[in-house]
Amino acid sequence: MSKYVVIYDSCILYSFTLRNIFVELAGTELFQAKWTEDIHKEWIGSFLKNNPSVSKPKLERLKGLLNGSVTDCLVQDYHSLIPNLNLPDPGDAHVLGAAIRCNAQAIVTNNLKDFPKEVLNHYDLEAINPDTFLTLQMDLSPGKVLSAIKKSRQRLGNPAYSPEEYLNCLRRKGLINSATIMEEYAELI
Repeated sequence: MSKYVVIYDSCILYSFTLRNIFVELAGTELFQAKWTEDIHKEWIGSFLKNNPSVSKPKLERLKGLLNGSVTDCLVQDYHSLIPNLNLPDPGDAHVLGAAIRCNAQAIVTNNLKDFPKEVLNHYDLEAINPDTFLTLQMDLSPGKVLSAIKKSRQRLGNPAYSPEEYLNCLRRKGLINSATIMEEYAELI
């Protein structure tokens, strides 16, 4: 198991496409992915608000599947750190607290402005957007990442998206650089 630890912010777990990719990537053992019950509450709450036709029990079942699919993913005992953390949005302090508690090196998030460098540097942490994180993983182990991407693509849609359709889907989700890199490996995904 890799000693490089990352916390997935709720925006990673909210989107089916990102969740699908990033949970599959966690299985490559290139890094250790972590999250918390509070992060689950955040993405589930947002999802229910934006999709009222989806039932909470369905999302709770999904939460259980996510927790069961990534070894040692849940961070606990971080709440005592939260009152001493100062972020632009105090509602994000739970994410930073969890990252500190599990000695993470990075927080993977689309909300970089919510995790300023001057705060994170104090804890030897960085906030990194999903596109950059994915391209860095491609640099480290293209074979493992492409295999994970292929599995993710095959789960999307029935029938599965073609590689070209999938790359366009990734671009729409903000994974622009990653999709551009993967174009030259389209036959592998």
